[in-house]
Amino acid sequence: MHDAVALERQGIPTVVVAHHTFAFAAATQAKTMGLADLPLVVMPRPEPTWTADEIARVVIDLAKHVAPALTTATAVPAPR
Repeated sequence: MHDAVALERQGIPTVVVAHHTFAFAAATQAKTMGLADLPLVVMPRPEPTWTADEIARVVIDLAKHVAPALTTATAVPAPR
């Protein structure tokens, strides 16, 4: 989170990919650090029975959320 915030403040677009277990913590940290709008993509809970095709679908779905977040301008608050 600290790296993503630092990069965003330098004008470098970032996206945080977090496991679903840590999504709330990641969003809370971003808000606490002054970047409540920091893009966060949540990875679903992996299942041990997933096939290679199912894993590929999850990765493709994640990429569909990451790419637009990296190319959409968002306002970055100045450090306090």
